[in-house]
Amino acid sequence: MSVKKDKKRVGRFFILVALFYLAIHGLLYIQQRHLLYFPDTRYVQSDSTVMVQTEDGVGLQGLYAPPAATGSPVFVFFHGNAGHHGHRVFKAKPFIDKGYGFLIAGYRGYGGNPDQPSEEGLYKDARAYMDYLIDDQNIPLEQIVIYGESLGTGVAVQMATEYGVKALVLETPYDSMLHVAQHHYPYIMLPEYILKDQYRSDLKIKDIRAEKVLFLVAGKDEIIPAESTMRLYGLVEKPKEIHVFEAASHNTIYEFNALEIVSNFIGL
Repeated sequence: MSVKKDKKRVGRFFILVALFYLAIHGLLYIQQRHLLYFPDTRYVQSDSTVMVQTEDGVGLQGLYAPPAATGSPVFVFFHGNAGHHGHRVFKAKPFIDKGYGFLIAGYRGYGGNPDQPSEEGLYKDARAYMDYLIDDQNIPLEQIVIYGESLGTGVAVQMATEYGVKALVLETPYDSMLHVAQHHYPYIMLPEYILKDQYRSDLKIKDIRAEKVLFLVAGKDEIIPAESTMRLYGLVEKPKEIHVFEAASHNTIYEFNALEIVSNFIGL
């Protein structure tokens, strides 16, 4: 009789564990975009504001400083998952001071822009800014440098598969959001079926049309696992360079000589 009771207890235990895992995965599935995107929704006020409209009709604001001279490079910057485009002005300023053009893309759901962020939504946003530079500002592709930061590296890689630009710069990049999710949430089962926004740069990097690629890596990155970054670097088939800032954490690369490295890589 006791053996039967023990079997029942074990059975109930496994059922409870299974229900717990189902509940956790259900919650993650429903809330995943709140765990991935951390927008500051406050409106960004600036004299450098530009407006673009996406292919699905979303009006967005970003920030743009044109190049000081005809023919100078223009950077288009896709930021990470937190804050808004106004928080990246400190990264743009050194480039602007050197006379380069710099466009900071403002995403949907960030910085007073309407709608909610998603992978496909951010790609649509990015295309709107790329087309703004090319069609409205008459900037040739060979002058454009696509620059991605953290989450924005996935957006940057996608754009580099669609536009034949001068260069691609990836700051604290990852190979896919699947890898990052598994690193931070190792108990997730079958993440490829759960994650809506996977940013599969690992599947796209071989198809980029950028002439060359620069990786800027934080030696003490607490967000992106090193193996994720290095796997993506190994998949690049274009001319490439990698610079590891050994003392930098995920958000502190610009406390070091990042501007000089980027300028030298672009050939300026």
